[in-house]
Amino acid sequence: MKFKGTPFILGLQFLSTVIAYQLASNKGNSTSLLSTKSLIDNAYDFTFEGAKFAANSYCWLFGENKPLSEACPSKFCKTSDHLKLLKSGRTNIAYAIMEDTKNKRIIVSFKGTSSPNEWALDTNYRLTEYIPYVVKDEIATKEFIYRGWKVHRGFLKGYKTFHKNAMRYLLRLMARKKGYTLVFLGHSLGGALSVIAAVESHFCGLNPVIFTYGSPKVGNYRLIDWMSENFPLYITEQSLVSGKLIPRSFFRMTTSKDIVPLLPLYKQGFSHCGFHINIKNNLFFADKDDLELIGEFDKHLEFKEWRRRMKLLKKNYKEYMKSPMKGYQEFVESDYHRYYYIRMGCKQ
Repeated sequence: MKFKGTPFILGLQFLSTVIAYQLASNKGNSTSLLSTKSLIDNAYDFTFEGAKFAANSYCWLFGENKPLSEACPSKFCKTSDHLKLLKSGRTNIAYAIMEDTKNKRIIVSFKGTSSPNEWALDTNYRLTEYIPYVVKDEIATKEFIYRGWKVHRGFLKGYKTFHKNAMRYLLRLMARKKGYTLVFLGHSLGGALSVIAAVESHFCGLNPVIFTYGSPKVGNYRLIDWMSENFPLYITEQSLVSGKLIPRSFFRMTTSKDIVPLLPLYKQGFSHCGFHINIKNNLFFADKDDLELIGEFDKHLEFKEWRRRMKLLKKNYKEYMKSPMKGYQEFVESDYHRYYYIRMGCKQ
């Protein structure tokens, strides 16, 4: 396994975590250091479970959603004895707040794009100044210092809906649920909203976990630098080592053929954060062996993939003009975003 781009200091912290965990678990036995396989197993378990919750935001809000039903009939869209829907909303964005009583987690799942209103948010990608709404509303418990943060205008507009309808409710809920972990997650647009929600909750004294699946970029480099300090790679690495979900972990899932995580482009002032885990096969289904632990965002990988797409567009330009829809689907390889990680467990 290779953690691409992980700073030296974080690498030392990760190594010390491995050693500490090993010493604690090896009393009286001679078990070797945790293997790469163990890290992959834990990554799969965490992100597969998160994918099911991401799917729930579609299911509960739309019934047996057709794309999900095609992907995996009745696999993700059922409730369980330990999973309760506490609150949901459906305006220009959609979300579901769930309680997982078994694992003591409050899960906020944001739905991805599936309506004209949501498409309008996606395409409104101009960077705009960002001061957290909890700071503006004077409900933040931590000091905020202006840092020149900017975010995707459409995503901020979408998050504002959640803030008005559910943020105070969520804060009261977390105050009652002592010992619970807060988790923000979502697919596509939902992943982007999860990042903003995590920033907001941080300034209210909460330490959430983040899972994003096929998320576009959210903010400028200054915001992403702050995110990288407050949701650092080494904490996610500690979760992967221990097999326990640690607050402030940030898992960012992609697939090799999904174009959405490339957008908006790095050259347009946007960047990514979080621990990058990629599904490297070209099939809809994914298993443990298909996971690639990358770590830090690598802009060079993005440049390489974008050049590949541009070459494809240039090569097939005349054919695409004859059949624009076919050309669009080939260029963006949309099925790899539409079905995404929510299909990964269907063959089990």
